[in-house]
Amino acid sequence: MSSNLLVSVCMITYGHEKYIREAIEGVLMQECDFEIELILSNDCSPDQTDDIIHDILANHPKASWIKYYNHDRNIGMMPNFVFALQQCQCEYIALCEGDDYWTDPLKLQKQVDILEANPNLVGCFHNSEERYWNDYSKASSLFVSFPSAREITIKDLTQYNMIPTASIVFKSPLPSELITKEFATLPMGDWPLHLLNTRKGNYFYLPQVMSVRNLNPNSVWGMREQKINVAHMICAYKMLIDSCWLKQEVVDLLNIGCKNLENNLLPRKDSEYLSLKKRMINKIISVLKKI
Repeated sequence: MSSNLLVSVCMITYGHEKYIREAIEGVLMQECDFEIELILSNDCSPDQTDDIIHDILANHPKASWIKYYNHDRNIGMMPNFVFALQQCQCEYIALCEGDDYWTDPLKLQKQVDILEANPNLVGCFHNSEERYWNDYSKASSLFVSFPSAREITIKDLTQYNMIPTASIVFKSPLPSELITKEFATLPMGDWPLHLLNTRKGNYFYLPQVMSVRNLNPNSVWGMREQKINVAHMICAYKMLIDSCWLKQEVVDLLNIGCKNLENNLLPRKDSEYLSLKKRMINKIISVLKKI
């Protein structure tokens, strides 16, 4: 490893042929006074994602930044996420999924400068634009509503995940819980990772918009999509509450956040939501039994 290699960018992809080129090029355009590596892990995409990546590897002048892994079978989003994170060897780790992209060539430099100047911080994130891919008739919006820079604590994160995935840079080492079977069966990876990271210190929020989260114009969130997302969040809440990873005061706040989510966003006796949640929990239990 080069002595000047400072940031590992973790990018997972599956079925992202429409987006992956822009995602990769957003990383390769970074202008830094340090070196970066792009850990790119493809979960056996069924489309042209692999072909596009190989075209970039063959022709891009900064292709040497990329360490590419293409699984020979589909292993699932969370195992792929954990695998990719475990390949990251640098002092700092940045996240950017294959359907998002960075828009500021100085993004990493700005975030690393803040973390280097503030050793008490464990991560830095920024605002992100949510945009409907290939449909500019639909209005875009900002992910984070905070108007100014501020620190984010573990208590803030117990209420909801206000961190756009493609915005975060955090310090290594990775939490030891990452390699457990319980983490691998969580329905999402970034929010639990942030909770575990902020046991050691706060994150810092920058209000600048330096990334884009692509939304599919053909799957605008209706009630069913909201129910699926809430079911994912509730399962993540309950698994974190039942784990031994967090202090009791944090668990108490997670319980409050979980109840608020269920009570405020969905009718308590919504049969479709309850069925979705039950199927999701049963799926997690069946996976755990196989590990």
